[in-house]
Amino acid sequence: MIKKNKITVTAPASVSNVGPGFDILGFPLDVISDTIELSVNKDNSDIIITEILPSELGISKEINNNTAGKALFNMMKEIDYDFGINIKIIKELGIGTGLGSSAASAVGSVFALNEILDKPFGKNDLIRFALSGEEIASGSIHGDNVIPCMVGGFVLVRSAELVDYSKIQYPQDLVCLVIKPDVIIETKKAREVIPNNFPRNILIEQSVNIASLTIGLMNSDYDLIKKSIKDNVAEPYRKRLIPFYDEIKDIVNVNDCYGFSISGSGPTLFAFFNDYNKAHASGLASVEFYNNNNIKADYFVSSINNIGPKVIA
Repeated sequence: MIKKNKITVTAPASVSNVGPGFDILGFPLDVISDTIELSVNKDNSDIIITEILPSELGISKEINNNTAGKALFNMMKEIDYDFGINIKIIKELGIGTGLGSSAASAVGSVFALNEILDKPFGKNDLIRFALSGEEIASGSIHGDNVIPCMVGGFVLVRSAELVDYSKIQYPQDLVCLVIKPDVIIETKKAREVIPNNFPRNILIEQSVNIASLTIGLMNSDYDLIKKSIKDNVAEPYRKRLIPFYDEIKDIVNVNDCYGFSISGSGPTLFAFFNDYNKAHASGLASVEFYNNNNIKADYFVSSINNIGPKVIA
């Protein structure tokens, strides 16, 4: 059953919601990932989180309070095993960034164990395990981080519970600017600020924008993409948690972005471009604005990751 005793994998950051697609749309990024080191322990049958770096993040090593640990626990309940697992997590994504940090840890851990066991589970089963872990962080099951992180590409989630999703074609020259102000927003709290009920006209407009964004992506229609990245459900409430949201939006729009919104729960912001130079110029201007207002920030420009997690050692 055991193919190898030790493995190191990466699992990518992801942008979720993508404007109007609350809990529905997401895609992984190419340039930033969590790293998971997993090894077999034949002395016992426990799951032990040995280390989480950086240690100052204060992430729990308790299995039932850690997304990676919980996902592994649920996965191992479905196999006949006589070994334990040691896991080390290196969090390049940090926490509370809106880049699917909790999802990356859950995805990376179950992907790594599946590789060690010579792939007894398909990706849909791995998604199911990862979703059970990620629920710890968000308080609910939603697939717009876990599923794109696992399968790569631009993903529309019809049902997380049923692991029912589709990949969407998108323009090959599409690049994503990611702006990260140094602020932490907990997913659960960000979900709590959104009302439970909305007027019919708001829901109709949101549905139209999801549909037209999907068409814009599939047809490489950048003007339609820009018109469609409009969120009437989460953004009006979550943007209050993000310093200078409107000011950064204005800065990015100067360089002809094709849509701007909040990544996941925030505070990370994203914008679409088809020109790397314009994306970098917008990132530099945004970081300079934040720094001038005594807020640390950084940015990066990424293409969409079409692979998902991968073995690196």
